[in-house]
Amino acid sequence: MGFLQSVSQVVMAMTVLFLLLLVFSLLVGEPGTGGYVLAQLSLVPVVITFVASVIVIYTGWEPF
Repeated sequence: MGFLQSVSQVVMAMTVLFLLLLVFSLLVGEPGTGGYVLAQLSLVPVVITFVASVIVIYTGWEPF
């Protein structure tokens, strides 16, 4: 396993933590409030980061 896969595993673990916190905040928050909307918008970069790290781990991509 290369350096990029190791970093991707750490990034994926952090992203899972962020997803759990966001899901909790969406369950607790009231729809229509500013915090709820911000949590929904925060899902976009978190999900993109998660998908990118899974792709790097799955394909074994080594750019260097």
